Amino acid sequence: MEAGHEKYNKAVRILRRSKPELKGSEVIGENVIRMIGETKGKHASFQDLLETIFAWTYVGWVRRSLVTASLLLVLFFVYQQTMILRGVNEISKREIKSSDGTSSISANRIERQLMMFRLTGKGLAADKTTISKEQLEQILESYNELQNKYSNLIRIIEEDPELKAYVEKKINDSNNKKTNL
Repeated sequence: MEAGHEKYNKAVRILRRSKPELKGSEVIGENVIRMIGETKGKHASFQDLLETIFAWTYVGWVRRSLVTASLLLVLFFVYQQTMILRGVNEISKREIKSSDGTSSISANRIERQLMMFRLTGKGLAADKTTISKEQLEQILESYNELQNKYSNLIRIIEEDPELKAYVEKKINDSNNKKTNL
């Protein structure tokens, strides 16, 4: 066994002393430079470009995290829209006061008041006039229609400066004609 060990050590020493000789190093260098130049000059195909751009789809954790992020964005959007609609509904229930001091009452409030009169049996006038359910519904429908027409009329007047000036002039003329008591 010792003879085999000695032969092994002798072979290792001979291999360590002998250095490999590289022949044609200039040719190898030129070939490497030429190959690098060729790869820079090549244009990638459209398929290779798409694969490079969407290579992240093959990575599972990236795909799952992006799906989670998109779901969170959708949930945030739904929450935001819910809050906006809730705010709009609250605004529509409020009483609105205009600049001339008159107030427009929301239709829901009038409906509730008329229903309370109807349910309690109280009349609306001093002579105890009773209102049937059909008449109450007609009053509410006509009130809603009148309110819509009035808001459309105000919008049309506000959008047209000439019409707005004309209406303001007529209101001022009618206020001047009234006698102050």
